Amino acid sequence: MSDQKIARLDAALPDFPEAFDRLLITPSEADSDLAGVVAGIIAEVATEGDSAVVRFTNRFDDRNVAGMESLQLRDEDIEHAWASIDDGVRHALIHAADRIRDFHERQLAFKPRLEWARGEALPHAEVPARAENILAALAEFPAEFERRHG
Repeated sequence: MSDQKIARLDAALPDFPEAFDRLLITPSEADSDLAGVVAGIIAEVATEGDSAVVRFTNRFDDRNVAGMESLQLRDEDIEHAWASIDDGVRHALIHAADRIRDFHERQLAFKPRLEWARGEALPHAEVPARAENILAALAEFPAEFERRHG
């Protein structure tokens, strides 16, 4: 479990603009080598398969697994974990999953496509989520959840 704290910002404080800007820095902006590191990991997994997944799991997750079978969850373990969650947390997770699914179903329905007479098409380009949009959605979540599930 991470010791990282969730950032709480107060727009009334004088350092709010700087604090908000720090929050919006993406990992790629914070570490210019990140794209190269990720590309290397992807390439190793693509060429080495499961052995690379196990190696990176042991390295990044501080684990000591021998093979992929150690990473697989049994259905009964998943069911037990789900049953052990507090009802309020379970409902919040279901609600969050429903919202995410709904958003992406709507996104899939809206895929502009430009076609020319010869059948050539301009592919749809996905636009990454911006931090301020995610923050706005998260800010609405507690009130919206309470309104729907009170």
